[in-house]
Amino acid sequence: MKFSALETLQSVVTTGSFVGAANEVGLTPSAVSLQMKQLEEYFGRPLFDRSGRTAIPTPLARELALAMNQALGVIEGFRTSKSYAVSGTIRLGAVPSVQTAVLPSTLRIAQERHPALNIRLTLDVSARCKQRSALEALMPPLSCAPRPVDQAGFIGST
Repeated sequence: MKFSALETLQSVVTTGSFVGAANEVGLTPSAVSLQMKQLEEYFGRPLFDRSGRTAIPTPLARELALAMNQALGVIEGFRTSKSYAVSGTIRLGAVPSVQTAVLPSTLRIAQERHPALNIRLTLDVSARCKQRSALEALMPPLSCAPRPVDQAGFIGST
C-alpha cells in the first residue's frame, strides 16, 4: 500500500467523486479507481458502495479519510515547524587553557545554533572557579577543570 493512495482516498471522500479526486491529486479517474481497489484489497473490506451510478464512501472510508486528514496535519506540522529552541541561562566556568583554545569556537557555535541561549561565563582558574560557584549557590559550572577534547571539539569524560 502506498501512502499516496490514502491521500487519494481522502480526496475522494472530500470531493465526493473519483473524477473530482483525480483532478485534485493529478491522476486520471481510472488511476484513482485502481488505487481505491488496491486499498479495498489491503483492508479486506469495501470502501465504497458501488450499487448506484456513484461510489458512496462506506463508514470505513470516512474513518480512514478522517484519520488521514489528522495524520497529514501532524506530518505537515513536523515539516513546517522549527526545531526545538534551546533557551535560558547556562553558567560556564573556563580555565585559561580552554579560554583561547576551545572556548571561542564553542561559544560561536552555541550562539549560532541557539540564539535564545544566554551564556554566563566565568573565566578563572579551577579552584577559584569552583569556589565562586559554591559561594553563589549555583550549579557547578560545566567545566572548571580541563578535560580532554576530541577532534570534533566535544569535551570527553575523565
